[in-house]
Amino acid sequence: MKEIKEKKQIGVYKAATNLLARKAYLSFELSDKLKMKGYKALEIKKTLLVLTEYGYIADKKVLEYRLKKLATSYGPKLIRVKLQYELKSKNFDIDAMVANLVTDDIQKEVIVKKAKGIKDVESKKKLLSSLLRKGFSKDLCLRELQMESFFF
Repeated sequence: MKEIKEKKQIGVYKAATNLLARKAYLSFELSDKLKMKGYKALEIKKTLLVLTEYGYIADKKVLEYRLKKLATSYGPKLIRVKLQYELKSKNFDIDAMVANLVTDDIQKEVIVKKAKGIKDVESKKKLLSSLLRKGFSKDLCLRELQMESFFF
């Protein structure tokens, strides 16, 4: 394990751990936050290495958590868009992660939960259009809502 010896780096380390105590950040998000506080890039880089080594920063776990949370409300198409906007051009394979974690079963659970108690066609149409706006696939929605077709 690396030791933190310099006084300046101790300040960066404390600031980073304070931020991580409140919320799980991706490494580049934490780096941006620390830069906004006025710390130097080299000190931030060293601190991020130490935090990663100790296990305080785990980008893959944070992304998986965010994906699972988004999957309770959104379909795979909108999740991809939201993550691409959030991650900008970082080195993450978003399509593979979405394909692995957002399965048809998870989408079906969300659709069934939202459709619970809806019987009339007009309400189903409203729900279907809402689900389509949230990125769910049309075929899956029609199948789960037991509708043959839908024209806008």
